[in-house]
Amino acid sequence: MSRRPHSFVVAGALAVLGFSACSITGEQRQESVPAVVAVAAPGVRALAEPTRYPGCGDGDIFQKLCIQRPAELPNFRFDQVAAPYADAAGCKAFDDAVPDERSCMCDKCFKLLQQCDALPDCREELECITTSGCLGTPDCYLDGPAPPCRDVIDKIGNTSVATTIVQFLGECATQNSCRGPK
Repeated sequence: MSRRPHSFVVAGALAVLGFSACSITGEQRQESVPAVVAVAAPGVRALAEPTRYPGCGDGDIFQKLCIQRPAELPNFRFDQVAAPYADAAGCKAFDDAVPDERSCMCDKCFKLLQQCDALPDCREELECITTSGCLGTPDCYLDGPAPPCRDVIDKIGNTSVATTIVQFLGECATQNSCRGPK
């Protein structure tokens, strides 16, 4: 097996780090290259600068993409989230937006519903889905030109824990006949 392909990969990595490869045989020398300049080795393309969107800043990656730099993340631990109720009766009394569906989910999907009710974002997404009549996260997010819960799901995050729990809840509710087709 030839070492040549590996040399190109190494040379490319070195170029990104501000080094230049003198030859494919592995001789290297460090150069004074500013951090923002990448010297491409023979046969290796330099990495492109991230796209700068119109109206966005010239600074870091967040500014170039018009994304607000996240503040310090909250200290959130799932093992410290208190369950909002202990049993199916408490579950049924917790929310009555769609009483028949909720009652069934409290009996058949208790653990998932309890987890969802402990997270405000999950409750918001579940409320949108159950009151709009769509069948679950994919249906409520992708169905037609104006899906009923796309804005809520986008705000919460379509790969968030809340969205995942709601998706499992929708599957559980459908499998246990807690909800039917539209």
